[in-house]
Amino acid sequence: MQCVIYSHFNDLRRNKAAREGRDISIRAVARETNLALATVRRMANPTEEGFAGVRISTLETLCSYFEVSSIADLIEYRKG
Repeated sequence: MQCVIYSHFNDLRRNKAAREGRDISIRAVARETNLALATVRRMANPTEEGFAGVRISTLETLCSYFEVSSIADLIEYRKG
């Protein structure tokens, strides 16, 4: 049974863009959060390595940016 960490990043980005009435690119998220573009891209488009190396502080920053109350709103553990 394969387990996967699933990212809600793109859904949260689209929801925030709709709420604020503007386009929010991955570059904009990186710029507005002061996170490295590579890190934000990894969150938006996880590879086979998933979220290897993503720091808790990065998750906290993104939760704050997207105005969610839990890391579980940003990423989710799913059994395959």
